[in-house]
Amino acid sequence: MLCVIKILSAKAVPAALLIQLREWLESEWGGIDPFEGNHLEITIPLPVVAVDEQTSLLGGLIFGSFAKPDSAEIGVWVNAVLTSPTHRKKGIASQLIQSAEVEAKRLAIDELFVLSEYPGLYQKLGWHYVGLDSSRNETILTKSLVSA
Repeated sequence: MLCVIKILSAKAVPAALLIQLREWLESEWGGIDPFEGNHLEITIPLPVVAVDEQTSLLGGLIFGSFAKPDSAEIGVWVNAVLTSPTHRKKGIASQLIQSAEVEAKRLAIDELFVLSEYPGLYQKLGWHYVGLDSSRNETILTKSLVSA
């Protein structure tokens, strides 16, 4: 049976799904920053979530604000992407990342960063290698959202 997947902004989903997403993320990685807000003059986009036709949570992506690589300037980062174990390898993470790019661009964010143990996922979506965080053995990538 084909599962219909919808990617939605956090504004368009019931609060219970955001609570569930936070629980999933905290179970995977521990404490998670608030889902929205501002850091100095940077607006942090709301999460994007993947749901099925019954509006059951399949996954989500949250943003954060951290220093850009080799800079004290603050940038917007993809803080976490997670899909439920039963729905992995179905392209949901890619759809979440692409939707996150659209949402960030809508908010006039020029570039996104990510620290990931799965750089290939991002590179196939046009993200570029910045460097390696050797303390975590994770790859730093970036994507410009400025139209050429």
